[in-house]
Amino acid sequence: MPYPETEEFVNIGIVLSCPQLGTFMYKIETHRRERVTNFFPELDVDLFIEGRHSIEHELKRLTAGLNRGLSTPPQPHFHFKEESFRQLFKEIVKPRESLFRFGDIGTVITLNEKKALKELFAYYVERQFAVHEEYHETVMKKRIACVFKAKDLLKNYHEKKFGNDQYHVNIPFVYERNNCALQAIKPIDLNKEDTTRIIEYGDRWRMRIQRLRDMKDFPVKMLFVVRQARSGIRHDIALEIRESLSKLDTFSVSEHEDDKIIDFAGKCE
Repeated sequence: MPYPETEEFVNIGIVLSCPQLGTFMYKIETHRRERVTNFFPELDVDLFIEGRHSIEHELKRLTAGLNRGLSTPPQPHFHFKEESFRQLFKEIVKPRESLFRFGDIGTVITLNEKKALKELFAYYVERQFAVHEEYHETVMKKRIACVFKAKDLLKNYHEKKFGNDQYHVNIPFVYERNNCALQAIKPIDLNKEDTTRIIEYGDRWRMRIQRLRDMKDFPVKMLFVVRQARSGIRHDIALEIRESLSKLDTFSVSEHEDDKIIDFAGKCE
């Protein structure tokens, strides 16, 4: 947290202690420097690297010292060791006013502390939950819902399942009149890590559209709200996908084109 005035921070590591076993361990991100420097472009890179090296050296020293002679769990009657270890951990991670600081202490129940450390690092530092295919589309759906609510449009839309029991597709925003789906809006994420995944996902939606049309269960008008890269080859591929979707009589807009999304949604009234 280089600028406490804004309270913005980036997680770079995890420290884990198991007082019952007398173990102390840590894991720090030492390769992906850009995830920090891109978020804080004003930050002196050399200062960050030096500070990260310093805290890593200190944690390495603490790990060697605390784990020495405690490779096996303490005996039950050595409860004072557990409490001392707990207090020492709290002292290490106590709040401090510096570039690098520790977050609030959390608790996890696990049978394997090394596995727990890896999982916590993946969640809080690598944010692996965010690479789940549906994550960004869920975020986009919530944002569209907020925009619609502010414009008093959300009341006109509901989620609907198109297809049948054997094959169906859920669309989050559908406007119906007399049991007929007149228009629908679906956020899709075309900002994948590589072009192959973008193309495959686009192919999947072309197949879905064609299958639902063959089943004669598809909205009269369909709008895709698209998340895509801002430039480069991934941006170009996303545009190609959008063009191919338009040939199936659907429309598409970028996720931040609120005026166009609202204009489309408002035509149901």
